[in-house]
Amino acid sequence: MGEGRLDLPSAYDSVKSLTESPLKFTVTSPYMLAKTLLDTNYGDLERLVLALTDVLKEQVAAIDAPVLQVDEANLPGSPQDAPIAAAGINRVLSGGRREKGVHLCFGNYGGQTIQKGFFRDLLPFFNALECDHLLLEFARRETAN
Repeated sequence: MGEGRLDLPSAYDSVKSLTESPLKFTVTSPYMLAKTLLDTNYGDLERLVLALTDVLKEQVAAIDAPVLQVDEANLPGSPQDAPIAAAGINRVLSGGRREKGVHLCFGNYGGQTIQKGFFRDLLPFFNALECDHLLLEFARRETAN
């Protein structure tokens, strides 16, 4: 797998001069990407996650943002994949130069909660992360019955 037209350093460079405040640069988790891509090559979730991880790690290594944040919205619905997700996220974060964070949510897209599950099921995942802080989004829109 190659980076194709992905150019995260240019994306960061295009916005960093817009503020004098410290800037947080966010990148989608390799696990989340793997869960949303059509895999016609790897045939294995872990292999796909690690291939995506290598591309993302190389890209973020060229970014000097004060904070690098990996966003993950798919894992809360599949806590059994926590070891795969943590390995990918940790590898991406290892390319960061400064403060590192991980954001988790339940996929609140367009006002709809996409993932089911509970943060309590992700405690082993949280403990496996090699980051400076976690951002846990608790907003959920369950159907009212």
